[in-house]
Amino acid sequence: MRVPTIAIRPTLTRGSFLLLLLMPAAAPATAQQLSLGAGYTRMEGRIGDSQSDHGMIVRLGVDLVTRRYLTWGLDGGVERLNEVHRQSTTTCFLPGGGTGPCHFDSRNRDTGWSLGTTLRIAPAEGSVRPYAVVGLGYLTVRERNRQVVTDDTGATLPNFTYDASFNDQALQGHLGAGVTARPASWPVALYAEGRMTRLIHNYSGGIVGNWNPTIVVGVRR
Repeated sequence: MRVPTIAIRPTLTRGSFLLLLLMPAAAPATAQQLSLGAGYTRMEGRIGDSQSDHGMIVRLGVDLVTRRYLTWGLDGGVERLNEVHRQSTTTCFLPGGGTGPCHFDSRNRDTGWSLGTTLRIAPAEGSVRPYAVVGLGYLTVRERNRQVVTDDTGATLPNFTYDASFNDQALQGHLGAGVTARPASWPVALYAEGRMTRLIHNYSGGIVGNWNPTIVVGVRR
């Protein structure tokens, strides 16, 4: 009498497959390290206001997995760009009737918020360690527009006055290099890093790419 055999085929869902990929990388990891830096950014092109295109960047990072030569982590940044101030005078229709001079005073400023993941490649040892960095991220740029219009008497014309904000989104591709140095007996390391970030976003129904260079100096613990 033949005993029937039952073949059991293991099933692998997408979630368990990703978990299996991450388990080897997460096994012997060092303690998490934080970094904080500030510097200069330039965001030219067709995202946000075209003249609010440079300013200060603050970046916070956390190292999640560290191997001998590779460090994988997350970082987030805030880019506070310059304010654009425009003034002009023209003739317009006044609320009380008739036409007269209207004085326009507008201020525009862009603020970028980003979050992404990076891979840092560096020598395993040394008090001074140069490194390369690659990564991907997501950026949203908030453009705030404020406009106040007055007549010759200084009275505000509410039909032309507004305070509004708009948001643009972009994908980021990071490529950069830096150097980390830890002076003897210091509890933190110093670092300087430059990146060329490619911004991919939608503009007037088409895909547009712009470069966003940044340079940051800070501390890493």
